[in-house]
Amino acid sequence: MEPGHVRIEWRDTPILTDHSVETAIAGRAAAEQDLFWEFSREMFAHTYSGSKDYRRETLIGIADKVKGLDTAAFTAALDDPGLAAAVDREADESRNLGVSGTPTFIVGDQILQGAQPVDAFRQVIDAQLEGIG
Repeated sequence: MEPGHVRIEWRDTPILTDHSVETAIAGRAAAEQDLFWEFSREMFAHTYSGSKDYRRETLIGIADKVKGLDTAAFTAALDDPGLAAAVDREADESRNLGVSGTPTFIVGDQILQGAQPVDAFRQVIDAQLEGIG
């Protein structure tokens, strides 16, 4: 495959827990400081530790672990109606596409639900590229 034929997008699809919207907003708050992926790593570590606590105070504590993140700006961004509206828009788009769980991957016109092995992605991407080449 030649470079430049695959684009990866991350979309908010807050559907798993009561706190999904708040965690999606928190991700966007970290992204405003160009630290989305660092915040996401801390969120996944928190999740895989077995905790189901995603209250505001917990999200701020998770953000506090991200090196270089301005926690005060992050905390203020949690109340930004623009970030909440962006999460709502993407949630609506996801539902309209038929997304009902996470993770969901849309590759061209193919939908892959759930965690998949790398080979599943290779097969679908290769088939999609053959269709446009």
